[in-house]
Amino acid sequence: MTRTACAPASTVLSIDVEKAMSGSLIATELVDFVRANQGRAPLVYSSSRPEQVTALQEKYSREAVARKLDSLFADAAKRLFDAGVRRIVVGGGETSGAVVSALGVTSFRIGPEIDSGVPVLVSEDGVKLGMALKSGNFGAIDFFEKALDAISGVSV
Repeated sequence: MTRTACAPASTVLSIDVEKAMSGSLIATELVDFVRANQGRAPLVYSSSRPEQVTALQEKYSREAVARKLDSLFADAAKRLFDAGVRRIVVGGGETSGAVVSALGVTSFRIGPEIDSGVPVLVSEDGVKLGMALKSGNFGAIDFFEKALDAISGVSV
């Protein structure tokens, strides 16, 4: 992972996938980290070097790892939303879907474009939430910083 100006080392939490798979890393730890760093663009991620990803997928299966991480991020997003967080940026197509489902959002208004192919999304079903959802192949290196700025400029 390349760190951007919006994510100094102190505001970045790398998920230990082994701990997530064993159940010793739970969503409340992610929530605690994000809440402790609110206003400082905290970033929680689970990506790793290709050889590490392959080893974990061989050990647990690709589907099991994806299911566990999607569930972990979805649970954390729901808890953050319930605690009052109204700007959420999610990277990863399947993870984005899991988060949106966990939040119960059924309809979005498409806002301004953050990067090519990735707009600001504003919930339209009473949930009052601004989001950016991107798959792995969209967005520039400073995408997350730009997404938070773009979402903050939209009324939710």
